[in-house]
Amino acid sequence: IGSEELRDVDSLGIVVERAIYPARPEQLRKIASADNVVVEIRGRSGSVRRTFQKQNFDKFKKFVDNYVL
Repeated sequence: IGSEELRDVDSLGIVVERAIYPARPEQLRKIASADNVVVEIRGRSGSVRRTFQKQNFDKFKKFVDNYVL
Protein backbone atom coordinates (compact mmCIF):
# COMPACT_ATOMS: atom_id res chain seq x y z
CA ILE A 1 0.00 0.00 0.00
CA GLY A 2 1.48 3.32 -0.98
CA SER A 3 2.08 6.20 1.35
CA GLU A 4 -0.08 8.94 -0.14
CA GLU A 5 -2.76 8.57 2.55
CA LEU A 6 -0.14 8.15 5.30
CA ARG A 7 1.78 11.40 4.86
CA ASP A 8 2.43 13.95 7.61
CA VAL A 9 4.40 17.18 7.76
CA ASP A 10 6.11 17.88 11.07
CA SER A 11 6.61 21.27 12.74
CA LEU A 12 9.88 21.79 10.83
CA GLY A 13 8.21 21.15 7.47
CA ILE A 14 9.78 17.70 7.09
CA VAL A 15 7.54 15.22 5.28
CA VAL A 16 7.19 11.84 6.97
CA GLU A 17 5.55 9.02 5.03
CA ARG A 18 4.62 5.50 6.04
CA ALA A 19 3.98 2.66 3.63
CA ILE A 20 2.99 -0.95 4.17
CA TYR A 21 4.66 -3.70 2.17
CA PRO A 22 3.54 -7.29 2.69
CA ALA A 23 6.43 -9.66 3.48
CA ARG A 24 6.62 -13.22 4.73
CA PRO A 25 8.63 -13.95 7.91
CA GLU A 26 11.30 -15.82 5.93
CA GLN A 27 11.79 -12.77 3.67
CA LEU A 28 12.32 -10.52 6.70
CA ARG A 29 14.82 -12.99 8.18
CA LYS A 30 16.68 -13.12 4.86
CA ILE A 31 16.96 -9.32 4.79
CA ALA A 32 18.13 -9.27 8.43
CA SER A 33 20.90 -11.79 7.70
CA ALA A 34 22.05 -10.31 4.39
CA ASP A 35 25.52 -8.88 3.87
CA ASN A 36 24.18 -5.99 1.82
CA VAL A 37 20.72 -4.44 1.41
CA VAL A 38 19.87 -1.75 -1.12
CA VAL A 39 16.51 -0.01 -0.84
CA GLU A 40 14.96 1.91 -3.72
CA ILE A 41 11.93 4.10 -3.14
CA ARG A 42 10.13 5.30 -6.25
CA GLY A 43 7.76 8.23 -6.36
CA ARG A 44 6.04 10.40 -8.90
CA SER A 45 8.97 12.77 -9.23
CA GLY A 46 11.86 10.30 -9.09
CA SER A 47 13.50 7.69 -6.94
CA VAL A 48 15.93 7.43 -4.06
CA ARG A 49 18.36 4.54 -3.64
CA ARG A 50 20.10 3.84 -0.33
CA THR A 51 22.22 1.07 1.15
CA PHE A 52 21.66 -0.24 4.70
CA GLN A 53 24.34 1.01 7.06
CA LYS A 54 25.31 -0.75 10.31
CA GLN A 55 22.68 1.10 12.35
CA ASN A 56 19.98 0.14 9.82
CA PHE A 57 20.96 -3.53 10.12
CA ASP A 58 21.08 -3.31 13.91
CA LYS A 59 17.55 -1.84 14.09
CA PHE A 60 16.15 -4.22 11.48
CA LYS A 61 17.67 -7.29 13.17
CA LYS A 62 16.27 -6.15 16.52
CA PHE A 63 12.83 -5.73 14.93
CA VAL A 64 12.98 -9.21 13.40
CA ASP A 65 14.19 -10.78 16.65
CA ASN A 66 11.46 -9.12 18.70
CA TYR A 67 8.43 -9.25 16.41
CA VAL A 68 8.76 -11.84 13.65
CA LEU A 69 7.50 -15.28 14.56
